[in-house]
Amino acid sequence: MNSADHDKSIEDGDRVFLYSVGFELSLGVLALFLGYLTEIQVRDHIPSWTHGTEILRSIGYGIAYAVPLFALMAVVQYLPLPSLQKLSSAVESRLLQLFRPLPWQQWGMICLAAGVGEELLFRGWLQSLAQEWLSDRLGLTTGVVVAIAIASVVFGFCHFLSWSYFLLATLCGIFLGWIYYSTQNLLIPIVTHGVYDAAMLAWILWSSRNPTSR
Repeated sequence: MNSADHDKSIEDGDRVFLYSVGFELSLGVLALFLGYLTEIQVRDHIPSWTHGTEILRSIGYGIAYAVPLFALMAVVQYLPLPSLQKLSSAVESRLLQLFRPLPWQQWGMICLAAGVGEELLFRGWLQSLAQEWLSDRLGLTTGVVVAIAIASVVFGFCHFLSWSYFLLATLCGIFLGWIYYSTQNLLIPIVTHGVYDAAMLAWILWSSRNPTSR
């Protein structure tokens, strides 16, 4: 690669980084704004920065929850289903194109921003809003189940690449929604989401450099 190509690669990588982080964090800003309009206090379910022990505990739980999610999705990629294998190849090709030029610090920050922005919006605001509205009409248990389903389906459609990917994203959303409801701590699914994204991306990037390992 000559100097001009190298400089262009760095410039393209910086553009991807800034756009990705900006977009993901804008989802979090949108969640806070919608929460203000609908009186859903998204921030109330995140531990205060003054509670260091609670933050560390939440981060630990978030990492722990990411492990089975990562393991499940890694196993799914090896299922002998042509649609899943085709989808896996397409997703990996796209991710490699976008993130291979980036240093790990940048794609790690993108994954963290995705966890923050998307969880604030889909779990912190949408799931909470649906649960509050539905629980009064359907009862608490049914309201919670339907609220998680609604937020997860919307989450899946926002990640739509194919029907297979929609289903996988929806299942991930259900898992994250359950974490949020069961803990009432939004920081935990934020960490789970970010760590899962980072682990999957790191695995894909590493595997592309070590094809015999897969």
